[in-house]
Amino acid sequence: MLLLMLCLAGCGAKPAIVNAPACDARGDSACLEIVRDGVVFYRRIDGLPTLTIDDGGIERTVVPLASVLQPDLPPPLDDWHLKIIAVDGFSHGGFADWTNIEHGYLEVGTRRVVFTADQYLPDTFRVHDAYRMELTRQ
Repeated sequence: MLLLMLCLAGCGAKPAIVNAPACDARGDSACLEIVRDGVVFYRRIDGLPTLTIDDGGIERTVVPLASVLQPDLPPPLDDWHLKIIAVDGFSHGGFADWTNIEHGYLEVGTRRVVFTADQYLPDTFRVHDAYRMELTRQ
């Protein structure tokens, strides 16, 4: 088991697939706390593939939310809903469904969550400095 853990840590495994050791999700902008079915684990987003999007005239370097969350979700993915919580305790008050998640992004460095305009989500879903992602089946 120890050999497997060492190999995963050093054999080129992507951080999105291997759960990160506990990290300070409130203070480390590259760390997220993920809660799935009441179980807490951590995900590092540094090292994940990024892309640049235009967000109302502002260019943002982002990681797709689906690439952060999907590796650990058993199918069917449409059953999963997401609640995002910021460091200051703010939450958007509802749940994003899987379609929203597929059109959502997390900005590298700021952890600002943005969704494409075609999702028609209220601006409250644009959580600033998100540190915790709560996944539940609906």
